[in-house]
Amino acid sequence: MTSTRNCTTTGGSSHVCSLIDQDSLSTAESYLYIGCNLNENSSSSSGDLRINLTIVLAEADGDSNIELGINQSTIGGLATTFSEKRIYVRTANNTQSIAKFDKIATYGNQVWAINYISSAETTSNFTYTTNITPIFYVYEITNLSSTNIITNVKQFINSTRQ
Repeated sequence: MTSTRNCTTTGGSSHVCSLIDQDSLSTAESYLYIGCNLNENSSSSSGDLRINLTIVLAEADGDSNIELGINQSTIGGLATTFSEKRIYVRTANNTQSIAKFDKIATYGNQVWAINYISSAETTSNFTYTTNITPIFYVYEITNLSSTNIITNVKQFINSTRQ
């Protein structure tokens, strides 16, 4: 923390500090460093305090963040998107699978099937081995912040687009 934070003493060894957006813990595994000096860092603090966060977004929030990620990717504005669609695939071992996805994006001959797994859902029966061709890609997300969903979806599409 720097002197720009509002930290006040409550007497004794207790302090109350107001956090700002830059202090947000936005991934499932985040670290917090606790110290009493003005110029604290990871090597001069009391050590890291590991915090496991369970980030629970409403299904609609997850879906809208997926769509924002699609729109911010290189196919944004060019792709056709669908909501709440079922997809059938034939896997490498010649079995057929079906799953429902929150968002489907199609561009050219490529398809991205993306799911936000909320607390009431389970993952699809598709495995990551389903991504065996440069045509069809599956991405399932859970326990991420809105910002991370948008960024990860965008990066997923950009890294797989032909």
